[in-house]
Amino acid sequence: MADDHKFPSVLNMSCLGDRLREARDKKGLTISQAQKETHIQVNILKSLEDGSCDSVLSATYAKSFLRKYSEYLGLDSDVVLNEYKRLHPKTETVIVNKITEHTPSSADIAGVISVVRLILVGVIVIILMALVGGKMMTVLKKPNIPQRAVAVKPKASSSKIKSVKKVSREPSVVKKGMEASIPNNAQLKLLLKVNQNVLLRIKVDGALISDHVMTKGTAEVFTADNAINIYTASGDSIELILNGKPMGSPGKGILKNIEITRSGVKIK
Repeated sequence: MADDHKFPSVLNMSCLGDRLREARDKKGLTISQAQKETHIQVNILKSLEDGSCDSVLSATYAKSFLRKYSEYLGLDSDVVLNEYKRLHPKTETVIVNKITEHTPSSADIAGVISVVRLILVGVIVIILMALVGGKMMTVLKKPNIPQRAVAVKPKASSSKIKSVKKVSREPSVVKKGMEASIPNNAQLKLLLKVNQNVLLRIKVDGALISDHVMTKGTAEVFTADNAINIYTASGDSIELILNGKPMGSPGKGILKNIEITRSGVKIK
């Protein structure tokens, strides 16, 4: 086991992936069993084992999944990550510099949430004051009409009341240009860019893989078999590119569920 932890023959990402696959085979585990117990998508596990994770994951996510998977397989995760860093010296330097510039903390996220709550409370208070003030003005302006002069309006017939149409609230494509037609045999590949610091929560095929503040000017790639769901505190701060097609910004303000499927972008 000690020799396995040293990775003496690792020369590239394929060799590192072979070590992960050998460790899984020794435990008698299938890739499906590993997915159920680690909650890591099958396509990501396969990319880690065949050494192609750099094509589907950013360096940050690749290291996170490598640590979790190696610990699950009983390998020394520090040794695995050191091998990854040795094979990606330039990437590691860029990541260290980026973290030095700004690392969002839990305090940053809490501050953003507090500001959003204060804004919502203020809007609600203003609306209530406007409604109460409007009712008082109506009462003050109402003329004192003698009772005999009051005309009784006929009640609306039940047939007219029944004719009111219900408003459909089904989700729809946000706007023209955000539709897509991606074949069923093709994966969804979403390039997400941000033009301002913004809080994002991202699910891929139902699994939460990101919940943090993305920094202005950065971009990340997400892949999925069926759907990608995004929560954002500022819709106009992000830009979406789906399978190479620019989709633009999904809208303004807080958007709780942006659903991206093969048919395009929808707000649910």
